[in-house]
This record gives sequence, structure tokens and C-alpha cells, in this order.
Amino acid sequence: MANTKKRKVDFENRQFKSDWTDRFCFILPDHAKAKPTCLICTQTVAVCKTDNLKRHFNTMHAASFNANYPPESDQRKQKIANMITSCKHSVSTISKSTSAQESATAASLQVSWNVAKAKKPFADAELMKSCAVAMVSEVLRHDEKQKKTAVELLKQVPLSANTATRRVEVLAADCISHLLTDLKKAEAIFSLAIDSSCDRTDMEQLSVFARFFDGKTFREELLCLLPLTGRTTGEIIFTELSQFFVKNGLDVGKIVSIVTDGAPSMVGQHKGLVSQRLWVEEELEVCRLRPGVIPSVFNFPAHLGRVCARKTTTKQP
Repeated sequence: MANTKKRKVDFENRQFKSDWTDRFCFILPDHAKAKPTCLICTQTVAVCKTDNLKRHFNTMHAASFNANYPPESDQRKQKIANMITSCKHSVSTISKSTSAQESATAASLQVSWNVAKAKKPFADAELMKSCAVAMVSEVLRHDEKQKKTAVELLKQVPLSANTATRRVEVLAADCISHLLTDLKKAEAIFSLAIDSSCDRTDMEQLSVFARFFDGKTFREELLCLLPLTGRTTGEIIFTELSQFFVKNGLDVGKIVSIVTDGAPSMVGQHKGLVSQRLWVEEELEVCRLRPGVIPSVFNFPAHLGRVCARKTTTKQP
């Protein structure tokens, strides 16, 4: 059998005919990718075809609707006009409600972003909301109508501690997604700065910073923060780091230098992180270094800067 192209209704450019409204009680909403909608039951039809609309009307509504509102009668025209007005009012109400919810969500994200940047507790977001309501109430005390509207809008913004937590998680995921995308697109090589320290729960956290050129400027970003449970040997650090690179599809061949704090687990001759030649041979077979490119290793104590700052003093002659 000869190859036949699959029919695609989207490319048939079917148009809604105005007489279908009076004959079958259907309208076509004025938004993108709209489908014919029944004014009686609000159901939609997938394709703008006379047979489809007629089948729906005759099956679901013809008997009762034609009996109460005969075709081409004034009662029918008035009833259809009323249904169209009611439908548009419902759509407008839903659109306004959706727009208000979207604005409230955007405001919640903005406040959560500022709370996270300031490193404040998530519970402070609710306090900021109370302060905003108090300020608006005071500033607009002479305009009761505008004051009431503004206060109602502010109260709709969700800013509980749990909500702020979820918002910050969404923002963090979006940030790391954009960072990974930029690293994958970057044609230039990049360098890593790696250090580990214990948090307040006595768990070792491996922080990895990346410096790269995004086509416009050099950027330094926190690439990841990997928790290390149990022992923190060079092999374990290498395994966690390599799994992160493979999972996120990063090209190790773009790494030109690695900066560490000089700890044995980082620069050990046999089992240190930077001595793991499996980086480019076995563990990451799909991410090999480009020929002739060998990563340099620099040992710089991460806390040396603060020590020097405390010890260095300026003496006047």
C-alpha cells in the first residue's frame, strides 16, 4: 500500500461560521487555540466542522431546545444573546481571578527571593506582609476605597513560612537549572574551587564553585553543595563529584584548573581527589579531556584570607 500522509486538522485552516451560533448554539471564544463551545452545556468540540457541531446539538439539546425556542424565532435569538452575555461574563470573571492569583504568586516569589537573599528566616515573610498592610492602611487612610482594594490584594499574597519555603525551593531549582544550561553552552573552559567543611549538624558539606565565561563576562557561581556522609576520603569526594557531573551532563573536558584547600583528601598523591586519573579514564568515559588539555591544580587554604586579615597590620614609620 502506498505511503499516505497522516491527516493533520491543525493545517486545514477551518474557520468558525457565524450561522452555527443560531443553528447549533455554539460560539468560538476569542483566545488562542480556542475550540467551539456549546452555550447550553459549555462542552467543546475538537474540530470546527458542521457535522461535529450538529451531532452534538441533535444528540444533547435539539429536542428540548427547539421545542422551547423554535428555529429563527425571536425567542430563540433573545435566548442565544442572553447565553452569549452570560458566557462572556463567566469567562471575564475567571480571567480576572486567574490574573489576580498569578499576580499574588509573582509577589510571593519576589518577597521569598528577597528573604532568601537577606538570609532571613522564612517566617519573616509573613511579618513583611503584615508590615506592608499596615503601611498601606496608614498611607491611604484618606482614600477608603483605594485603601480597601490595596489591603485586600496584599492579603491575597501567600507568605506563610511553608509557602516561603516552597517558593525558595522553586527559585533555587530555577537558578541551578539556568546555571547548568549556561555551563553547557559555554564554549570556553572553566575552573573549579572545591572546599569542604562541617555544618551545625556535624555533616561534611562539599562546596564547589565554578568560574566560567558566558560569552559576555566572567562569572563565579556556586555550582553545588554536596553532603558527604561517613568518611570524607578523596575517593568518596571524587565519586560524589563525578556523579554530579554525569547526572547533569556537564563536560569535564572543559575544566582547566582545580583549586583546593590543600587537605590530604584533596591533593593526596595516591588517593587524593586531584590524583584520581579515573576522572578522565574509567568513571567518566563519556567526558574525556580534550587532547593536550591537562587541568592545573592550585592549593590555597580557604581560610587563609581571614587569618591574614587578622594578622596583617599597618605600621606607621
